[in-house]
Amino acid sequence: MKPDYNGQGADALKIPPHSLQAEQSVLGGLMLDNQTWHSIVDIINESDFYRKDHRLIFRTIEGLAEKQIPFDVITISDELEAVGELQEIGGLAYLGLLANDTPSAANIVSYANIVRDRSLRRKLIHVSTTIANAAFNNEGRSASELIRQSERELLEIESSVSRSGLGFSNADEMAAGAKAPNYLINQCLESDSHGILAGSSQAFKSFMALAMAHSICTGADFFNHKVHGAHKVVYICGEGKGALARRMRAVSVVHGGFNNNLMVLDQKIRIDNEDDIKAVSIKIKDIGPALVIFDTFSSMNSATNENDNSDVAAALGMIQRNLSNGFTSSLIVHHFGKDEERGIRGASAFTANSDFILVMKREDPESMEVSLKSIKTKDGDNFAPINAVARIVDLGIEAQDGDKTTSLILANAEQRFSGRPTSTHDKLDNLFDHLVETRPDMTSDGESGVAKKALLEAAKQLLLIKSESCRVMTSSYINSMKKKGLMIENQGILIKT
Repeated sequence: MKPDYNGQGADALKIPPHSLQAEQSVLGGLMLDNQTWHSIVDIINESDFYRKDHRLIFRTIEGLAEKQIPFDVITISDELEAVGELQEIGGLAYLGLLANDTPSAANIVSYANIVRDRSLRRKLIHVSTTIANAAFNNEGRSASELIRQSERELLEIESSVSRSGLGFSNADEMAAGAKAPNYLINQCLESDSHGILAGSSQAFKSFMALAMAHSICTGADFFNHKVHGAHKVVYICGEGKGALARRMRAVSVVHGGFNNNLMVLDQKIRIDNEDDIKAVSIKIKDIGPALVIFDTFSSMNSATNENDNSDVAAALGMIQRNLSNGFTSSLIVHHFGKDEERGIRGASAFTANSDFILVMKREDPESMEVSLKSIKTKDGDNFAPINAVARIVDLGIEAQDGDKTTSLILANAEQRFSGRPTSTHDKLDNLFDHLVETRPDMTSDGESGVAKKALLEAAKQLLLIKSESCRVMTSSYINSMKKKGLMIENQGILIKT
């Protein structure tokens, strides 16, 4: 065989990485034992060979294999001669050399991996050179654009590394090695699972996602469900981060911080774009999150037709393929359709291509109570419905007009109320008591109560109805309480008697 220029001399001469001996051994091994083709076809392809004559020989073998024609010195030479390429590879003599100088095909997989490794190194050198040249001659492109281009080219190399073939596992061995589910949240969320949290508009989906994130970040129970350890969570928000920051502050005020375990992505991404999802998967490798939350699908969707099963399946498959690592789970916040009885908006692939589906419902639009249910799990039974109630939280910061800024958290419904409110009057009465307890307004006489304006602003968040309707209902509540002698007004402050 020809000498293998792959040592120190190669470095000195700047010869691209390659192994002549490995390339020759692969080709010779294939001619000795045609059955070895199935062992290496998913490891290497024509472009992985450094030498052109080897690429031509491999291409010919591949063509014969697809036609189910035996490939040996004679059949390969006939094919090459038919297309005028036999002399270009060194003629029949070189084919004979490859076959005769290869002792056996026993180590052909090892040789194929060497060929593949050298090919990847050459690609890295090419991309690195391209990146360096672009940095010197940017042609009007910004540094950020050059970085994005470089990331895409490196991602292409990384994706090609994962090339693998089909294989089979023994069912009895799988059954013998079966393990219990590995839960992040007991009975609610498994490790390495990918699913959807869906619900109607104003069903507090994002608040529930944050509650789940806080429990995983801190290890605190999630609505009486045990959380196994404290882990990192990555939150990807497709909408304004100002509202998200206030919601996180509300959680922190009531339950404490996120243990420095919640990481929020600074940039917006396209949830259905391969480059963006691959970039996310690379960025989070050092973080090692147990959960990645995408809030919401529609706000990050760039080109997917939500009603097309193929489009939706491709988008969800892209996320699962890039984030699956045996540990990390993902949760996509999504919406119900106009007909809430039909559930998740869009194609059935949202359900079919998810490991689990969680749904939130707010039966009474005037109530702050919601339920969280599981309608699909990887394995086993769905957990019992979780009943929660949205609770107003004073954030301890003032708005531009001096009013207090509030947000919401979700709390256990059974713990929030001794009995469930049955009317708007009861809801406002509970709200009034809560405001007196948590952020009272004082008269000059030192009496504590709630300012009319503060009650109205809080009622808007509680009832989530139009401002005029809210004003009418709040005024009705105040007048009713006054007529019954249960409330007085002093200096604009409402005081219960």
